[in-house]
Amino acid sequence: MIQEKKLHFFFSLLFISLLVFSSCESDTDADIADIEVDIDFKRTDSLMEAGMKAYAENPELDILQAYDSYLKPDKNFWYEYLGLGGRFGEEVVDSKQDSLIALNVGGLISDPRMLQLMDSVRQVFPLGYDFEAEIKPVLKRLAVLFPDIPLPAFRTHVNGYVPDADLAYIDQIVSVPGFISFGLHYYLGESFSFYPPTIPQYVQRRFKPEYMDVVLAKELAEQVIEPIDFRQNRALLDNIVHAGMKQYLVDQLLPNEPDSVKLYYTSSQMEWVTYYEQAVYKELIDKLYDTNFKFQQEYLGEKPYTTSLSLESAPRLGQFAGWKIVDSYMENHP
Repeated sequence: MIQEKKLHFFFSLLFISLLVFSSCESDTDADIADIEVDIDFKRTDSLMEAGMKAYAENPELDILQAYDSYLKPDKNFWYEYLGLGGRFGEEVVDSKQDSLIALNVGGLISDPRMLQLMDSVRQVFPLGYDFEAEIKPVLKRLAVLFPDIPLPAFRTHVNGYVPDADLAYIDQIVSVPGFISFGLHYYLGESFSFYPPTIPQYVQRRFKPEYMDVVLAKELAEQVIEPIDFRQNRALLDNIVHAGMKQYLVDQLLPNEPDSVKLYYTSSQMEWVTYYEQAVYKELIDKLYDTNFKFQQEYLGEKPYTTSLSLESAPRLGQFAGWKIVDSYMENHP
């Protein structure tokens, strides 16, 4: 308890110091050319496509036969992706695993609409697309910072859309035991016309291939940074520092990406938060110990702008302030 009070006091002082001094961006460029990382990457979506085409040619194709011919080479991924161990118990025998995977994935590869979606995916991600070039710099920097962390295997999938999907259904990236998979159907460009209409435009704006490394870095930060225990009433200060720690790690993994991209800001939002940075701290400083979760979401939640400020304001200002706090702390305590 005493230690927590000391941390609160320290971060409060650090927050006040940001009102006076602008945080300098640390030089995070690192020579990673000689860093070697072993990446297990498979185009699982190509296996799905082969099954889809087989069904298009033969609609009477047996589902177990289709699974055995096209999807079984990546059986371990499908088992984890579908969460079969948690649903049916780890003791499920191999033959049962195969039939359960086939039944759960068969609906995808036998749906002619999925083949149409796969055609759209192929226009953006042809079979020769170099995914490893997209993600390898992130993984190299992760290996430098955390050499003992084992890398998962990487996959790609396409599973369509839920018509009334909210943000919880967006599977741009899926993390399951041993695997991280990219949902390629959520990287087709913000103007793609078949995304669920319930997903707001300010979120669709980042449905682009160039955000793939950022999405990966944010997922890795979620896994590396110890989560907050939400059973306790945490103050806004706790949560903005926690969000700042994750954003700081994203910054280290992607030192050459523009800040606006790493923060999911538009250029005008980045200009706004840069111009009003000290005003943001002044806005927050009297609210640092507020424990109301709903109130905190005004500064940390996924929104088009900060609701207590102007329509032109940048969203997630708590994340931005937390990132600046942690960046300043790390600069002074390397």
